[in-house]
Amino acid sequence: RGRNLWHWMPEKPSLRLKLPKEAPIRLQRYLNLVNPEDRPMLANVIGAELGKRLGVLGLNQGVTRLFINGQYRGVYHWRAREDTPWLRLMERVPGPVYIGDHLQARWEAADFEVAGDISGLNTFNPMAALIDAMYLPLGPERYRRLWSVLSFESYARWQATMNLAGGTHSDFTHNQLFYFDSSQGLMEPVLTDINGHGMLLFPVGKGR
Repeated sequence: RGRNLWHWMPEKPSLRLKLPKEAPIRLQRYLNLVNPEDRPMLANVIGAELGKRLGVLGLNQGVTRLFINGQYRGVYHWRAREDTPWLRLMERVPGPVYIGDHLQARWEAADFEVAGDISGLNTFNPMAALIDAMYLPLGPERYRRLWSVLSFESYARWQATMNLAGGTHSDFTHNQLFYFDSSQGLMEPVLTDINGHGMLLFPVGKGR
């Protein structure tokens, strides 16, 4: 899995696992095992732990040793998939999850992949409402509309986590992840692929 060269290294490729229905791990049938992108192997994990302590919704993740057919293949960064089992594990109401990995300079709701429970989207599209608010003229109405669809507190906690972790990987084109909490009627940003402290200490691949 993955688009960059280090995900396809023959000796240590990033992997995606699909487990039998009767044998999930932490309620998850789908797990991503990522070749760590930084030498300390903690750029994502530390940021995720910091976000958890600050009350920010994030993908369940950590580090693990991988063995294939009894052969040790190294330390991997594992993370859950953006889906309903992950939300249940986080004790959140199932709902739509919006994944933005191929966005243009101006966002469009149709450019987001939608996962999770999408049963309520026939009557209301929260991502379209969020984007409509983002592009209103600068002024009080923009922010009134914005905070009526996006949780101000959740966004503030997410931004604080990104600042503290040194995360710069969620830009306007990719690594944008949102969850719509139908119990609150609000969108929340979700921590994903932070690439914080330690990520840029060395060029990719050096010293591996």
